[in-house]
Amino acid sequence: MIKTFDRTNLQALRGELNAAVSAIAERHGIAIQCGRCGFSPENATLKLELSVKTPEGAVVSRERKDYTDFAEVYGLDPAWLDKTFVTGGETYKITGLRPKGRKRPVLCQQLANGKTFVFPVDAVKAYMKVQSLNDAAAANAKAPRA
Repeated sequence: MIKTFDRTNLQALRGELNAAVSAIAERHGIAIQCGRCGFSPENATLKLELSVKTPEGAVVSRERKDYTDFAEVYGLDPAWLDKTFVTGGETYKITGLRPKGRKRPVLCQQLANGKTFVFPVDAVKAYMKVQSLNDAAAANAKAPRA
Protein backbone atom coordinates (compact mmCIF):
# COMPACT_ATOMS: atom_id res chain seq x y z
CA MET A 1 0.00 0.00 0.00
CA ILE A 2 1.28 3.44 -0.94
CA LYS A 3 1.50 5.93 1.95
CA THR A 4 3.17 8.75 -0.04
CA PHE A 5 3.89 9.30 -3.70
CA ASP A 6 7.46 9.35 -4.96
CA ARG A 7 9.20 8.96 -8.30
CA THR A 8 9.79 5.23 -7.82
CA ASN A 9 6.26 4.17 -6.94
CA LEU A 10 4.78 6.44 -9.61
CA GLN A 11 6.97 4.82 -12.27
CA ALA A 12 5.66 1.42 -11.15
CA LEU A 13 2.08 2.70 -11.19
CA ARG A 14 2.58 4.17 -14.66
CA GLY A 15 3.62 0.75 -15.94
CA GLU A 16 0.59 -0.91 -14.35
CA LEU A 17 -1.77 1.78 -15.69
CA ASN A 18 -0.35 1.43 -19.22
CA ALA A 19 -0.90 -2.33 -19.02
CA ALA A 20 -4.43 -1.85 -17.67
CA VAL A 21 -5.52 0.51 -20.46
CA SER A 22 -3.94 -1.54 -23.25
CA ALA A 23 -7.07 -3.70 -23.62
CA ILE A 24 -9.22 -0.58 -23.98
CA ALA A 25 -6.81 0.83 -26.57
CA GLU A 26 -6.80 -2.44 -28.51
CA ARG A 27 -10.61 -2.66 -28.47
CA HIS A 28 -10.92 0.85 -29.95
CA GLY A 29 -7.93 0.71 -32.32
CA ILE A 30 -6.14 3.61 -30.66
CA ALA A 31 -3.03 4.15 -28.56
CA ILE A 32 -3.31 5.08 -24.88
CA GLN A 33 -0.42 5.76 -22.56
CA CYS A 34 0.34 7.69 -19.40
CA GLY A 35 2.21 10.89 -20.10
CA ARG A 36 3.70 13.50 -17.82
CA CYS A 37 3.21 13.30 -14.10
CA GLY A 38 3.22 15.92 -11.39
CA PHE A 39 3.11 14.95 -7.76
CA SER A 40 3.44 15.87 -4.14
CA PRO A 41 3.72 13.28 -1.37
CA GLU A 42 -0.10 13.29 -1.04
CA ASN A 43 -1.33 13.76 -4.64
CA ALA A 44 -0.35 12.86 -8.16
CA THR A 45 -1.68 13.90 -11.55
CA LEU A 46 -0.96 11.82 -14.64
CA LYS A 47 -1.69 12.97 -18.16
CA LEU A 48 -3.42 10.28 -20.19
CA GLU A 49 -2.47 10.55 -23.87
CA LEU A 50 -4.80 9.06 -26.49
CA SER A 51 -3.88 8.91 -30.18
CA VAL A 52 -5.51 7.53 -33.30
CA LYS A 53 -3.56 5.19 -35.59
CA THR A 54 -2.94 5.24 -39.31
CA PRO A 55 -4.31 2.37 -41.42
CA GLU A 56 -0.78 0.88 -41.22
CA GLY A 57 -0.96 0.95 -37.40
CA ALA A 58 1.39 3.89 -36.74
CA VAL A 59 0.39 6.08 -33.80
CA VAL A 60 -0.51 9.61 -34.93
CA SER A 61 1.36 11.58 -32.27
CA ARG A 62 1.57 15.36 -32.19
CA GLU A 63 5.16 15.08 -33.49
CA ARG A 64 4.07 12.84 -36.38
CA LYS A 65 1.31 15.30 -37.32
CA ASP A 66 3.76 18.20 -37.07
CA TYR A 67 6.09 16.41 -39.49
CA THR A 68 3.32 16.01 -42.08
CA ASP A 69 2.18 19.61 -41.55
CA PHE A 70 5.56 21.37 -41.43
CA ALA A 71 8.14 19.18 -43.20
CA GLU A 72 8.21 21.37 -46.31
CA VAL A 73 8.71 24.51 -44.19
CA TYR A 74 11.97 22.94 -43.00
CA GLY A 75 12.93 21.79 -46.49
CA LEU A 76 12.22 18.15 -45.62
CA ASP A 77 10.34 15.75 -47.85
CA PRO A 78 6.99 14.74 -46.29
CA ALA A 79 7.47 11.29 -47.88
CA TRP A 80 10.47 10.70 -45.59
CA LEU A 81 8.19 10.06 -42.60
CA ASP A 82 8.77 6.42 -41.54
CA LYS A 83 11.74 6.14 -43.92
CA THR A 84 15.10 4.96 -42.61
CA PHE A 85 18.69 6.09 -42.91
CA VAL A 86 21.99 4.82 -41.56
CA THR A 87 24.56 6.87 -39.69
CA GLY A 88 27.32 5.77 -37.35
CA GLY A 89 26.49 2.15 -38.12
CA GLU A 90 22.96 2.53 -36.70
CA THR A 91 19.65 2.60 -38.56
CA TYR A 92 17.12 5.31 -37.70
CA LYS A 93 13.51 5.84 -38.76
CA ILE A 94 12.12 9.37 -39.12
CA THR A 95 9.13 9.55 -36.76
CA GLY A 96 8.24 13.21 -36.28
CA LEU A 97 9.11 16.86 -35.90
CA ARG A 98 9.34 19.18 -32.90
CA PRO A 99 8.99 22.72 -34.23
CA LYS A 100 10.14 24.13 -30.86
CA GLY A 101 13.40 22.16 -31.13
CA ARG A 102 15.21 24.84 -33.08
CA LYS A 103 18.62 23.19 -33.47
CA ARG A 104 17.48 19.56 -33.68
CA PRO A 105 13.79 19.36 -34.54
CA VAL A 106 13.67 16.01 -36.38
CA LEU A 107 12.72 12.99 -34.25
CA CYS A 108 14.17 9.64 -35.28
CA GLN A 109 13.81 6.23 -33.67
CA GLN A 110 16.90 4.05 -33.45
CA LEU A 111 15.67 0.70 -34.74
CA ALA A 112 18.08 -1.39 -32.66
CA ASN A 113 16.67 -0.27 -29.31
CA GLY A 114 13.55 1.83 -30.01
CA LYS A 115 15.00 4.96 -28.40
CA THR A 116 14.15 8.35 -29.87
CA PHE A 117 16.91 10.75 -30.89
CA VAL A 118 16.80 14.29 -32.25
CA PHE A 119 18.67 15.39 -35.36
CA PRO A 120 19.37 18.69 -37.12
CA VAL A 121 17.47 19.27 -40.35
CA ASP A 122 20.65 19.56 -42.47
CA ALA A 123 21.96 16.25 -41.13
CA VAL A 124 18.71 14.44 -41.95
CA LYS A 125 18.73 15.91 -45.47
CA ALA A 126 22.30 14.68 -45.97
CA TYR A 127 21.55 11.22 -44.54
CA MET A 128 18.46 10.85 -46.72
CA LYS A 129 20.42 11.91 -49.82
CA VAL A 130 23.02 9.22 -49.10
CA GLN A 131 20.23 6.69 -48.40
CA SER A 132 18.57 7.58 -51.71
CA LEU A 133 21.85 7.04 -53.57
CA ASN A 134 22.38 3.71 -51.79
CA ASP A 135 18.83 2.61 -52.60
CA ALA A 136 19.31 3.55 -56.28
CA ALA A 137 22.61 1.65 -56.44
CA ALA A 138 20.98 -1.42 -54.87
CA ALA A 139 18.09 -1.24 -57.34
CA ASN A 140 20.54 -1.00 -60.28
CA ALA A 141 22.49 -3.98 -58.98
CA LYS A 142 19.29 -6.05 -58.92
CA ALA A 143 18.12 -4.95 -62.39
CA PRO A 144 18.59 -7.62 -65.09
CA ARG A 145 21.36 -6.89 -67.57
CA ALA A 146 20.49 -6.82 -71.28
